[in-house]
Amino acid sequence: MLPTAPAQIAQPAAAGDCAAVAPPGALALGRIARLQGDYAAAATHLLRAAALQPHVVAANRELGLLYMQQQALPLAAVFFARMQAAETLAH
Repeated sequence: MLPTAPAQIAQPAAAGDCAAVAPPGALALGRIARLQGDYAAAATHLLRAAALQPHVVAANRELGLLYMQQQALPLAAVFFARMQAAETLAH
């Protein structure tokens, strides 16, 4: 389901919600939440994963997809650009 107003764009929940989740776990939880349509939980987990390991391609890709699904295209573009930069660093 796509948001009908900008206020519905997924925002991260309180930082303590996933404080004990390591980046790979946060990435997996974020991906699952995104696929289930729980955009707020997805944003929380994926932003944590990306913050702890900013050069991880998958975290930035998932965030780009998350914001693209919500039609927040400027945010999606930011994370896709980060994904591309991370891919460049990996090679």
